[in-house]
Amino acid sequence: MRKKIYLTIDDSPSSSFRKNLDYLIAHKIPAVFFCIGSLMEAHWSDILFAIEQGYHIGNHSYSHPHFSDLELKTAKNEIERTDSLIETAYREAGVADYDRLFRFPYGDKGDGKYGYQFMEFKKANQLRQGRFQKLMNKVQLIHPLHRFIDGKQEEIGRERAQAIQQYLFKLGYVRGDLKGVEYDFFHSLETDQDWSWSFDIAEWQWNEKQNKDKFLKEIVERLDNENPSDFRGDVLEKTGMQQKDKIDLVLFHDRDATNNFFIPILEHLRKIEVDFLPIEYDQIKMDK
Repeated sequence: MRKKIYLTIDDSPSSSFRKNLDYLIAHKIPAVFFCIGSLMEAHWSDILFAIEQGYHIGNHSYSHPHFSDLELKTAKNEIERTDSLIETAYREAGVADYDRLFRFPYGDKGDGKYGYQFMEFKKANQLRQGRFQKLMNKVQLIHPLHRFIDGKQEEIGRERAQAIQQYLFKLGYVRGDLKGVEYDFFHSLETDQDWSWSFDIAEWQWNEKQNKDKFLKEIVERLDNENPSDFRGDVLEKTGMQQKDKIDLVLFHDRDATNNFFIPILEHLRKIEVDFLPIEYDQIKMDK
């Protein structure tokens, strides 16, 4: 049995966007590009070419911030600026009808959990604090009101996240209910208007201190793993390339920092006989 996936690519367009796009075209690999507005402006002709070739251009904010760090007005502006650019790009490319697709940078919905979607708020907040966790725990013991502050932060985050979803709804964004992606944890997110994912290739972990060959080997091992980890928290269901009976919505990246791995990773996916599905989903149109 061949593994089937939908490919989505974040952080485009990089300086290697056209090279990466040419590879996808040559091998007939469909994908959604979730694009950063500020980068779109720098690579405008390449974005138009991608649209002309039938690729979907989605909204990945204007400057790629953590939405949990933003006031609501700023969050809306991040969405709207790139929305306007995408609308202009489709018009200039001669495409009259297109779907509005949005993915949050880092998977951070603005709820204060910073993308750790399958964790309790407090645990996610502590993980975000990282090396300050022990200090914050001491503060909580000394000052019982810190519990209230945590609760207040959670309430603020929840209200902000709901308001952002309502704004996406108002602009006409459609959610990623991709046909055949049947994970329970994935469907738990489908009431929102943004696109999540079911499997993360995780090449974004690369840093310049690592050996390139060793890192690529680690990514290949992740692709060959029967139960790879999910960075958003504990997910009980097995996902990934070795779950042949399931279709995955895959998160990949087009970034200057990791583009050395773009084609080698896709080459490995083709080697293990992965089928790349055209982007077809239950379109839930929203009136503005």
